Amino acid sequence: MAYLMPTRAFSAYYARGGEIWSVIWVHINADTLSFPSPDAQILHRDTRALQYSVEGLLYEAHGLAEPEPLADWVRLVACEVRRLVSGTPGNAMRLAPLWSDVQTNLTYPWTCEELAARLNLSGERLRKLCQETVGTSPMAHVTQLRMRHAAALLASGGYSVTEVSCRVGYDNTLAFSTAFKRVMGTTPSSCLPRHR
Repeated sequence: MAYLMPTRAFSAYYARGGEIWSVIWVHINADTLSFPSPDAQILHRDTRALQYSVEGLLYEAHGLAEPEPLADWVRLVACEVRRLVSGTPGNAMRLAPLWSDVQTNLTYPWTCEELAARLNLSGERLRKLCQETVGTSPMAHVTQLRMRHAAALLASGGYSVTEVSCRVGYDNTLAFSTAFKRVMGTTPSSCLPRHR
């Protein structure tokens, strides 16, 4: 969860017996971010992205501490705070486990109905959520995930186009090549290291 407090507000925490808390403090200039309420409030949201961003910032600060990466980590922390405050990533967070499942098993013959059923949604509701969060239909997003992974495999130089095609769920290399060009704007073979 996240706890938002206005400037100069006093607060105290009490952890019940047996509970272990991890607390991350982020101080934000009030001029750079508008809070939804002047009162302190608890937001029950997934805060892992903020946690990872702060951990990355600390790692860089206690390591090489190069100015450019430090600035990038600070921007990422600020972005995650904005997301928490605005509440907009709720639907994206709701769909995140689904896309993780898809990426874990890209060869599976996913259907829109099965994707929706995994979240206990209707196909139409899933389509609307996808349009809001990723700007496309569920099956188009599955194809994008497959093609991004395919591009990474091809660029590694360890696989042929046919092997990559199979690894992302295409039995037909021509169908894979057509989908790849449509999504990535280039042919699979052009992503192979020898063609760069």
